[in-house]
Amino acid sequence: MNTKQKIIRLSVILLLCFFALSCKKDDNPVEPGGDNSQKIVTDTKTGIIKPVDGASISTSQMKVVSFAGQGDFDVNGNFSVTANQADNFQQLFVLSKSTGNLIYSGLFDPTTKKVTMNDTSSVVSFLMMNPILIGSDVQQRKDYITTVKNNAKFSQLLTQFRNAVKSNAENVFDYNTNPLFYQTAIEIMKESVQSLENKSLGKRTLWGKEPVITDAAGEDIVFENPTHIFYTAAIYPDDQSLKDIAVVERQEHIIGLKWTWPPVTWNEPARTNYKLGNGYYRVYLNKGFAGQNTEIKNISLDDPVFRALSYNIGQSIFSIIEVSTSLGAFSKIVLNFPKHFQNFHITGQRIVQLSMDIKKQEPLSFAYHIGEVMIDNSEGIALWLWEETQNNATHLYIDAVAGVLKNISLVYKIFSIGNGAGPFFYDLVFAPGDLNYYITQQNGVITSTKKNSPPTPEFKVNPSAGIVNTNFEFDGSFSSDDNDPKSSLVYRWDWESDGTYDTEWLSNSKATHSYSSASTYTITMQVKDVAGLIGVISHSLNVVTGYGNASHIKLFMDKNPWNSDAMIRMLQKLGYTEGTSSNTYEILPSSEMGTIALSPGIDLVIISNDQTQTFYNNYANNQILFNNFVNNGGALFWEACDNGWNEGSMQSAGVILPGNLKTSYKLDYYNYVYNSSLPLVKGLPSTLDHNYASHESFSNFPDGTIIYCINSDSKPTLIEFNLGAGWVLISGQPLEHQYDRVYRNPDMENLLPRIISRFTGRQLTKTLNNINLIQSTRDSSSK
Repeated sequence: MNTKQKIIRLSVILLLCFFALSCKKDDNPVEPGGDNSQKIVTDTKTGIIKPVDGASISTSQMKVVSFAGQGDFDVNGNFSVTANQADNFQQLFVLSKSTGNLIYSGLFDPTTKKVTMNDTSSVVSFLMMNPILIGSDVQQRKDYITTVKNNAKFSQLLTQFRNAVKSNAENVFDYNTNPLFYQTAIEIMKESVQSLENKSLGKRTLWGKEPVITDAAGEDIVFENPTHIFYTAAIYPDDQSLKDIAVVERQEHIIGLKWTWPPVTWNEPARTNYKLGNGYYRVYLNKGFAGQNTEIKNISLDDPVFRALSYNIGQSIFSIIEVSTSLGAFSKIVLNFPKHFQNFHITGQRIVQLSMDIKKQEPLSFAYHIGEVMIDNSEGIALWLWEETQNNATHLYIDAVAGVLKNISLVYKIFSIGNGAGPFFYDLVFAPGDLNYYITQQNGVITSTKKNSPPTPEFKVNPSAGIVNTNFEFDGSFSSDDNDPKSSLVYRWDWESDGTYDTEWLSNSKATHSYSSASTYTITMQVKDVAGLIGVISHSLNVVTGYGNASHIKLFMDKNPWNSDAMIRMLQKLGYTEGTSSNTYEILPSSEMGTIALSPGIDLVIISNDQTQTFYNNYANNQILFNNFVNNGGALFWEACDNGWNEGSMQSAGVILPGNLKTSYKLDYYNYVYNSSLPLVKGLPSTLDHNYASHESFSNFPDGTIIYCINSDSKPTLIEFNLGAGWVLISGQPLEHQYDRVYRNPDMENLLPRIISRFTGRQLTKTLNNINLIQSTRDSSSK
C-alpha cells in the first residue's frame, strides 16, 4: 500500500470521530505542566471464530489483531491475543495474512467479558462504526445493538455479508466491490438511531454553546465548558502582560443519540477550577486553529492559541484510535500530547490547512490532512501512547479501522449526511473560536464580569451565482457584535479560501470581485471587533460557463413521461444515435440500475420524469450508485417530477435525492426566472406558465446552489449544484409535457432543450414548426 492510500484510509476516519468520547471522568482535573502520565493497561482476549460456511478464505490464512497485539488461529479456530483493557464494547479484527484486508470482526462484550467472532458479530461491529455512537456509554450501545438486530433490514445485511465472504472474502468490506452493502448498513444506522433519539434523557441543565466563568470559594474561579473541545484561558492581570495559561477541560460525555444535524446534546458542563486571585483581569479563551504559518517544532506552548491547537489536534488523533478500542478511560493521555511535540513533524502549511478546513466547515478535508499528520508521525504517536516506537499490531489495527470507516464516511458524504452528527466536530466548527472575559474579584468574590464575544459573521453575495467575469458584490453588513456597533467592525476577504487574504482590513463592509474561470469557489470573510476578536465564515459560489461536454447518455426510463418521447427526439436532433459508444444514447430500464456501469467524465445520466412506483423503488434500492457516480465527477440530470400519469412517488419509495434535498409536492401553474443573467434561462420571460408549470420544489440544498426557477411561493423548482467532483441539475417541472404541449405563451418548452444543450455542449434550436406534437387521448394537463 503506498503512502497516499494510507493517508486516505487514515484520514477520512476523522469525520466519524468528531464527537465526545465515553470515558470515566476524573474529578480532579490535571493542570498543564503537571504529571499527566497515564499508561494504557492491557489484558488477554480469547475466543473462537465461527467462519461463514463456504467462505473463500480459511482460518489458516487469517490472523486476529487488536490495538495491542496479534495472533494466529489454531486448527479449531481458537485464538488468544493481547488487547487493551476496555470498559465498553471493543472490536478485534480478523485480517488476511496476505493482503491485510479486513474479513471478520469480533466483538468484546464488557458485561459478559467474552468475545464473539462470527458473521453476526462482524455485521454488528460494522454497524457500531456509526459515528453517532462515538462517545456513547455502555447502555446506549447495548440499546443500539438490540435495535439494529431488530431492524427489518438486518437479515438482508447479514445475507449480503455472507455472500460477499463466500464469493470474494478479501473484498468483503471494499466499498467499490459491495456498495449496496454499505447502503443497507447506512439505512440501518439511520433508522436505528432515529428510533432511539426520542428516548427520555432525564432532567438536564440547558447550557449555551460557549464557556462561561463563575465564582468559587476563596480566590478560585470556575471555567464551565459545555462544549466537547478544549479551550485555553490566557490570564492578563490589569489587561497587560500574560501571566499564565490554563487548560479549560472539555465535556467528554454525550447524553443521547441524535441523527439529525446539528447534534445538540445538552449536558452539565465540564468544570475546571483556577486560582485567579483578587484584582482586575482579562481572561482570553480560544480553541486554536487560527491559521498561524509556523512549524509545530517552532511552536511555543507559552502562546495560548498554540496551546489550544495542540490539545485539539491531540484529541483528534486520540479520537481516531478510540473509535473501536474503547480507550476512553485513558483520555487524559491527550493532556500529554503537547509534551511530545518534539517527536512530531507538522509543517506550518499543514497547520494553515487544518485551520482553513475548520473555517470552511470541511470535515473530510480536515480528516485528510489529519491523516497525513498521522502517516508522517506514526512513531511519534506510538511513543505518545505506548512509550515505544514499534508496535506493528497497532498500525495494522488502525489501518483496518480506517479502511472500513473511510467507506462509511464516503457513504455519509455522498448522501450529504457527512456532517451527520457529533458534538466534537460540531463544536470544533461552530463553537466560538475565541472570546474575552473581563473579571474583577475582591476578597475572593467576583464583583463584575463582562464578556466580549467575537463578532457573529455573515455575508451575502449578489448575484448568488454568475458567469465568468460577473462582477459579484459581497456584503458583510449582515454581521453583528455583542459590544461594538457595526460602524467599528472591519472586514477582510479571501476570494479562493486558500489561506491568503486578498484584501487588507477594510472599514467598508462591501467588496466586489470577479472570476476569470468557471469553478465552484469558497469565499471566506473575517470580521474583527475593537478588541481584536475575529469571526470567520465561508460560503460557496458557483461561476458557470454555458455548456458541458457529455459524450454518452444513459437515460433511465420505464415509461414515456406523459406519453412523450420528447427526450429521445431531442437527443436525435442533437446528433446522438442509439448505442453504447461515444455520441450515442442508451434507454435503460430501472431493473438494470444495480448492474449498469456509470462512467464519470463520459456519461450524462438522466433520471426520467413521471415514472412508475417500481421505477422509484428500484432507484431507492440502488441510489448509492448514482450518488457515488456524481461524487466521483459524473453529470446527473434528475427530473424529479413525480405523481404524474404513471403514478409513481419518490417519497413512498424512500428516494434520497443527491445533496439530501427535501422535496415539497405542489402543483403550480406559474414558474418564474430567478436569475435572468445565467445562460440556461437568459432571454426567457420572467414569468413562465404551463398546465402545470411544476409539481415539485426543493429545499435543504447545498451551499452555493444555483437557482434558475421558482414557483409562486418563491420555492426553487429548477436548481444546479456541485456534489463532490460532480454536477447535478434537478427539476421539479414536467419538462417533456411542456415541450410537446405548448400552453398559452411559448416559453417553458424551451427549458428541456436548453438543459440538454447545457449538459452536452450541443445547440438545438426548437421552434413549433419542427416539433412532432404527440396527440394524447388524455387532456393537456400534466397531472
